[in-house]
Amino acid sequence: MAHLEQSPETLTIEQTSLELGTEGLKARLARTLGRAGLADNEFIQRSIALGLDLHADDRRSREPYNNHILRVVLRILEELEITDVPTVAAGALHDSIEDHEVELIEQFLDREAPEDPWLRRELGCEALRVFCAPYRFVDTPNLVLAVSNPVLRPGEMKNDVYFDHTGQLGRYGDRRAVAVKSGADWPDNTWVHPGAEAPEKRHGLDIKQLPIYPLHEIAINRPDSLIVGEPRKKLLATLATRRMQAQRRLGLDSDIRF
Repeated sequence: MAHLEQSPETLTIEQTSLELGTEGLKARLARTLGRAGLADNEFIQRSIALGLDLHADDRRSREPYNNHILRVVLRILEELEITDVPTVAAGALHDSIEDHEVELIEQFLDREAPEDPWLRRELGCEALRVFCAPYRFVDTPNLVLAVSNPVLRPGEMKNDVYFDHTGQLGRYGDRRAVAVKSGADWPDNTWVHPGAEAPEKRHGLDIKQLPIYPLHEIAINRPDSLIVGEPRKKLLATLATRRMQAQRRLGLDSDIRF
């Protein structure tokens, strides 16, 4: 599988986000796609455009949600050095089925979204297949579905379902979905922006996230992982540091393992 050469950018992805915002991330992504030979790839460009359009009105803490979408794609290309087209496109669309299946159904299936959440999820994936069909990248909807949190059944606890789903994906899921989830989405979700979250929210996130770190370590270390060599070493080191920081914020022994 093709990989991208090391990025010559002088700022980290996080610094670009903090200092230059959404437009800076877009400009960086355009340069990165050019270096990867993907600037003229219509499917990737359309996938990025669709992902940004779906999340245009969403916000995450104190920033536009689209900053997260752009950073995830940049992490796949730059930090993981992965240029596989379905994987990059899945990065741009990774939250589309989970968060915007209604819009997908209305736009690509030309029908109202049903009330039943499981049927709505199924049709959301089908709508994404319609979007992808002209480009023949039939795997991308399956990758997006694989990284989407499951619909909760009555009586299920969200954190428990998330834990089980992450573990199953990491051990047995498509390695491209693992690259998106464990290699790009999770590192972005665990990045603590300076001043971005109230202390009580950060406390809740640390409690939720801390038990998940080992699951992502297992996924990243899979023998068939797309994350290899120096990118794997750097990623594991980053996650280890963040895990210890979360433990310290919670007042736990730094050696504790879940």
